[in-house]
Formats: sequence, C-alpha cells, structure tokens
Amino acid sequence: MAKRRRRNRKKEIRLKIMLTIIWVLFLTILIGGGIFIFKNKEDLGKDLGLSSRFAYETNSNMEINALVRDYYTALAACDQDTLKASVTNPSDFDDMTIYESKSKVITGYSNINCYTLEGVNEGDILCYAVFNISINGVESKPLDIATLYITKDGTKYLINNNNYSDEVKGFIKAADESKDIQELFSIVKEDNEKCLAEDETFKEFYDTISN
Repeated sequence: MAKRRRRNRKKEIRLKIMLTIIWVLFLTILIGGGIFIFKNKEDLGKDLGLSSRFAYETNSNMEINALVRDYYTALAACDQDTLKASVTNPSDFDDMTIYESKSKVITGYSNINCYTLEGVNEGDILCYAVFNISINGVESKPLDIATLYITKDGTKYLINNNNYSDEVKGFIKAADESKDIQELFSIVKEDNEKCLAEDETFKEFYDTISN
C-alpha cells in the first residue's frame, strides 16, 4: 500500500513538473510580448476583425501562412521532420522530449492568423501569429500569440530560431511596443481573462499550474 502511494505520488510530481514546463512556455509567449498549408483564402483562420488601418498586414502572404500553419501543425503532432524543415536551426529539434511533453497538454492550434511587418533585411518578415489553442481537459480554446522572425533562404521562408542580432532584437522590441501590436496582445489577454471567468475547466487548469 505504501509503495502504491509512493508510485502515485511520483506520478503526480512528474505530471506537475510537466504541466509547469508547459505553462511556463505558454506564459512566456503570452507575457513576453505584452502577454498549415493554406491553399486559398477560404482556408484562413477567423480573423480578429481588425481593420486595414494598422501598420501590419493580415494574412497577406500565402507562403508565410503556409509556413506558420505547417509549423504549428507539426508542433502539435511532434512531426520532427517538418519542424526541422521549417526553421533555420534544425538541431533544436534533435531532442523531441520537451515537445512531446508539450503536445500532451497543448493538443492543437486552430484559426491561425498572421499579422506581418517587413523585417530588418530585405526578405525578412516579422510575424505575429494569433491562434486558438486546444488544451487537454479544457473546454474553451483560448487565444495565444507568438512572435516569429522569418527569413528567406533562397526562395524558401524559414522561421529564424537562431540567436537574433542586436538590430533584430531592437526591431522586435520596438514593434512589440507599438500601439498596433499592443492591441493584438490586448485582444489575446482579454480573451484569456474571459475564458478564465467563464470556463471552469480552464480556471482549474490555471489554478493547478499556479499552485
């Protein structure tokens, strides 16, 4: 009986550690900024209803949309080959352990929209990807936002997962702090707060991680 309790306790600890890692990754994306192949326009996610007056473009580049959707589809499925083919530094995905753990908690990404700005160098794109996430055991699908810096290698776009230059870091920081992008972060934050208020399963998940 004592052995069984110890085994159960160890399982609970491992689960809490895994969930904590996932939640830290989730909050890093959310707070860091303030907080798959598209064949045609009909395949785009549900836009946030923002007008064209903003500095960024919305779902304007089908290659970027394809890259981002492929990447997040692969992330949910732990598709190592696609992940490696989507980034500038494929070695980040040599060890899939953390991504396998994450996919057990965050099981899907949907309604992906890409809000883009021209980057530092010709061909570079700063992309704010906004999407709904599916969390294991949670009824609602809260919004999340990710900042992706995308470069062009010949004719192919890749997500830059190397260390950014100081110039690129400064560019991203300035974009993050701009009024237009801050509105994107606010929309994501407000949606999360709404889910916390209305969805007991999301609140329970949040409280479990917080504790």
